[in-house]
Amino acid sequence: LWDCMSYGVTMLFEVIDSLTGLQWINPNLGGISGLYNSIQCKPTPRYNFLYNTNTSNNEDVGKFLDTVPDGDYILMMSVNDAYIRNWDSTMLGYFNELGLTQINSITDIVPYVAFLKKNDPDYPVYEVVGDTFTSIIDTNFSITGNWDRGFIESPLIGPAASWNSLQWHTHSLEAGSDSISLQLIGVNESGVETVLSINVLSEDTSLTGLSVTEFPFLKLRLNTIDTLYRTPVQLDYWRINYQPVPEAALNPSLHFSFDDSVNQFLPLSISIALENVTPWNMDSMLVKYQVTDATNTAHTYSKKYQPLAGGDTIHLTYNFETGSDVYTGGINYLYVEANPDDDQPEQHHFNNLGIISYYIISDDVNPLLDVTFDGIHIMDGDLVSAKPDIHMVLKDESKFLPLNDTSLFDIYLIYPDGSKQVVIFDNVTAFFYAADSGNLGKENSASVTLKKVFSIDGTYQLVVQGFDRSGNASGDNYYKISFEVINKPMISNILNYPNPFSTSTRFVFTLTGSEVPQLMKIQIMTITGKIVKEVFMNDLGNIHIGNNITGYSWDGTDQFGDKLANGLYFYRVTALLNGNDMDHYGTSSDQYFKKGIGKMYLMR
Repeated sequence: LWDCMSYGVTMLFEVIDSLTGLQWINPNLGGISGLYNSIQCKPTPRYNFLYNTNTSNNEDVGKFLDTVPDGDYILMMSVNDAYIRNWDSTMLGYFNELGLTQINSITDIVPYVAFLKKNDPDYPVYEVVGDTFTSIIDTNFSITGNWDRGFIESPLIGPAASWNSLQWHTHSLEAGSDSISLQLIGVNESGVETVLSINVLSEDTSLTGLSVTEFPFLKLRLNTIDTLYRTPVQLDYWRINYQPVPEAALNPSLHFSFDDSVNQFLPLSISIALENVTPWNMDSMLVKYQVTDATNTAHTYSKKYQPLAGGDTIHLTYNFETGSDVYTGGINYLYVEANPDDDQPEQHHFNNLGIISYYIISDDVNPLLDVTFDGIHIMDGDLVSAKPDIHMVLKDESKFLPLNDTSLFDIYLIYPDGSKQVVIFDNVTAFFYAADSGNLGKENSASVTLKKVFSIDGTYQLVVQGFDRSGNASGDNYYKISFEVINKPMISNILNYPNPFSTSTRFVFTLTGSEVPQLMKIQIMTITGKIVKEVFMNDLGNIHIGNNITGYSWDGTDQFGDKLANGLYFYRVTALLNGNDMDHYGTSSDQYFKKGIGKMYLMR
């Protein structure tokens, strides 16, 4: 059983013929296949039928149970996690039809054993359900028969480091009625059996000549016949003396460390004691770890540790990543298997296995997306440069999973004619800048810069969605912003706001094209035409293509800082690009200007 665990065994069945009292035999049909689509991983016949039941319904289990004739005995038991809690009604129905009902109430990973005589109302139906995963089920069931022959077979003995001797003794209940023979059977590493002696006559036999390399295991079978009284010979004892191989066992009572929940992307660590309970040394210990995540996907890892000396204990420590690329949020199961696949000789394997559940708290926080045009957050429909620097920044709270892949951005542009253009990162017009993996404790941000030339006048639309490494989107809907492009460089009339003003006023205007003027000057004059204040471009603050409101505020003082008198003032603007006056960009505010001259009123 245990040596087939790596093939996904979760449920075991055995069948006893009620007429002969013999168990059904399951031969190997090739690979890991046995009769009735069961798992049979050994070349020699076995007495059990193994299945993987980690899906909601395994039809092979139902077909197998249907093949068992009425009146035959069926033994069934779970192996580690049989996933009974996930079975659908069809799967449970295979068992309910046999009179099994307690199986329906299993909602956790607990051991389960059942024994019954198929469709025999006179024979009880036995079901035993453990309270916890570590519960031990120790029970027995009785069967009746009327047979004149049979055999007693020992369990597999070994593996051995050396064989010494065999002693045995029997007695009969009635004199002269019994015929017996004791067989000595050698078993190799593959499970192939070889009868070494058909009938061992001596009750004390030396085995020192047997090769443990050829036969690391032995088995005894006592055949008995009594056609007169139908009573079997009584076996007083049989013993094989040998030096065992070492035996390792997981022992969490000595040392165990593990968190039952962890935030996604944080590392998860397990540490558990592995003890050599024999005085014989073991080589470097191989350990397999398997994580079954919330989607029932298995992820397998292995690690080799130091040699395990006789009577010694080592701590098995392993660190797991819990990012979305590997695991999913929810309940996960960790399986630990020391010395997997009989990496080195050992007495038993059941105590090398451990399973524990834990909960991964998913990352469900959306990343933040920020979009600017030439460093400005624009309004929908705003006028922008025909050659803008469009900058998109995506920020995430995760300190463990960097935003480092272009697939985290989905970007496209809709042109004035309605055509759609997906943005390709070509490092010419579209650039991607990944998050700094070494600085995630401070910031986890990635950015995209578009340097497009929009040569056609009209209204465009930018559509963007950003994702973090968990798949969380930056918003329920894509970010969409429309913008207008006018390629011809022009400047509108400049309004001052507020107007009238008492303490200060700022200047509002619009620029088109793709370049700001090299020279720009605002002249403020009295009603007689005398210039009392000149404001130059470097005084105005940041100027950009589109709608501008100056960072500069005029406070009603003249060129020397003296306060001007209340009253009406005129102002005009000069803007040069490449040595030429910029053309006028007409707006609805033109009605307030005459020959490019505007009016403002100072009222303290």
